[in-house]
Amino acid sequence: MENESHAINETMENTSLSKKPRKRRKKTVSDIELQIKELQKRKEELILKSKAEIGEFVLTILSKKEISLEDIENNKELFYEELGTLLSENSQNFFELLK
Repeated sequence: MENESHAINETMENTSLSKKPRKRRKKTVSDIELQIKELQKRKEELILKSKAEIGEFVLTILSKKEISLEDIENNKELFYEELGTLLSENSQNFFELLK
């Protein structure tokens, strides 16, 4: 009985030792191109998400100041002009803040 279990153990050890480790498949150019496209798509999704979050934040601030989307829509040109001016005037502050 002991001999049989010893023989089985030896056979299992020899089998596991004789197996060669699997080599990783090398990436092809098309694999890398696909990966690049996936990363670019992911980047675009993150940018869109970030834009939405910034938009929601701005709308929240405006809402607290009792400025509605309807008010903005009715005076869109003036609002955008003023917002552009404010952002231009404070762009250096934003730049320093984000460094």
